[in-house]
Amino acid sequence: MNDIQQYYPYTRVQGYGTLPNLEKIALAVRDYLMDMPLPGYTPPDNNESFRCRLMKRLYHDGPNPLAKPLPTPEQKMSIVYDPERPDTPPTEKKYRIFTQQLVHEAQTHGVTTMRIYMGRVIPIDSYTARSSI
Repeated sequence: MNDIQQYYPYTRVQGYGTLPNLEKIALAVRDYLMDMPLPGYTPPDNNESFRCRLMKRLYHDGPNPLAKPLPTPEQKMSIVYDPERPDTPPTEKKYRIFTQQLVHEAQTHGVTTMRIYMGRVIPIDSYTARSSI
């Protein structure tokens, strides 16, 4: 929708407050917390890294998940909610990471989950706002 239709009969003269790509912030936080490999970066497999500990606890069930190896990138992605297949998770681990608001998987037993979503937006002044995750 162009600005003429969206703001008719007024015209938008300043681009303040549009917050482009705000919905991608939750995905960026998710990718950071999942500690995915990047060119020139390999995630450390030691318990000194909080992201390593987080992924071990989210992926491994049972006692002492920190003693188990760091999940591979494919294993990490297998526990991320897939909105195309909400009722059929790809593995027996089911979904553990949700990056959408108000998305709940039907579960018959308790598992560790992490939900990342855009929360409340608080206006500070005419040109700035504070957004929570």
